[in-house]
Amino acid sequence: MRTTTTHRVAGFTLLEVLVALVVVSFGLLGIAGMHVAALRNTGSSNVRTIAAQQADDIADRMRSNWAAEADGSYNSSAPPVADPGFQCTGVAANCTPDNLAQFDLYQWNRRNALLLPNGYGVVCRTSTPDTGEPPASLGGNGNPGCDNLAGSPYVIKIWWDDRTLDGNGKRFRQIAVAFKPF
Repeated sequence: MRTTTTHRVAGFTLLEVLVALVVVSFGLLGIAGMHVAALRNTGSSNVRTIAAQQADDIADRMRSNWAAEADGSYNSSAPPVADPGFQCTGVAANCTPDNLAQFDLYQWNRRNALLLPNGYGVVCRTSTPDTGEPPASLGGNGNPGCDNLAGSPYVIKIWWDDRTLDGNGKRFRQIAVAFKPF
């Protein structure tokens, strides 16, 4: 009789081990899912930090070129997409404040495209800083939402592709920084 009882206990223990293995497996899958989500959110946070640094970059450029800022040379809802051809680096005798503004906008937007996934930015005067979409080539409607109302602050708007929310299609994020240069 003892032999029969021992075999039943051994079979029951094997079943307990299999159930425990399934429970532990689900726990490990949950931990792996949380790790993937943390990595995804860290990447998105890094991109937001870069976008904020890019906004500071163009704001500093505008502050250093106060003559062009006063003339409205930085107010553009469509920065130059091609190199304006000005030699505004180093000691350039033929670089006017307006030329420097166009060169700054070109260089800044070029760095947006390099540092941010499909990055694009505009600088304009607007009373509605959180509106607007990137150009159609980047998946938006092409209206950056710049109303150019007198007395409105400058707004730096930067868009980038942030697929962390949805792996299907493009999900653009925007950062908008309103400021008065002086």
